[in-house]
Amino acid sequence: MAQGGEGVDGERKAVEVDLGPVCYVATLLGSTDEQTMRYFILIVALLLDPAAVLLLRVATHSRRRS
Repeated sequence: MAQGGEGVDGERKAVEVDLGPVCYVATLLGSTDEQTMRYFILIVALLLDPAAVLLLRVATHSRRRS
């Protein structure tokens, strides 16, 4: 039984370490961790998806010219 508890504690600590920066930013912004993660995902989607589409268009355009 003691081994099962150690595994859960280890997993909890790993999650806390992974979410450390999120907690820090949430504290700075005065919001919850969940809201901070949602805004981060939204920002990444809005900034990186158009950049990926643009890179694909440039790559296909340069292939057509060659």
